[in-house]
Amino acid sequence: MVFEKVGDSYKNAVSEPCDYNHALIVGDKIWLFGKKFVSQPTFNWGHHVAFPGTYAVAFDTASNKWEDPHTFHALTNEENVDEVMFVFDGAIHALLYTSFGEVSLKSLHKWTGSSFESVNLT
Repeated sequence: MVFEKVGDSYKNAVSEPCDYNHALIVGDKIWLFGKKFVSQPTFNWGHHVAFPGTYAVAFDTASNKWEDPHTFHALTNEENVDEVMFVFDGAIHALLYTSFGEVSLKSLHKWTGSSFESVNLT
């Protein structure tokens, strides 16, 4: 079996690439959302997440090329929040929550292709 290179590294498409990314597939595109380190001093630890605002860039599997990256603003600045990114009904979503003591849902956001928009949880 021979492997074939199908495209350049995402680091050529993004001016300041993150070391960690979420990767999600929607249709013929592979989306990467940069994850950066967020300190959580109350509990003396931190984690890599996308919600503080990073970039999203899509690799088009039909053309084997990276599209132009999009930057997005912070979805929250609250401490001790975590995220899950997933695809539902053909769209990328980010669910923000806390899990200290109990799971508490904070907010849900839908990716429009260039930015996140809030989705009502009720």
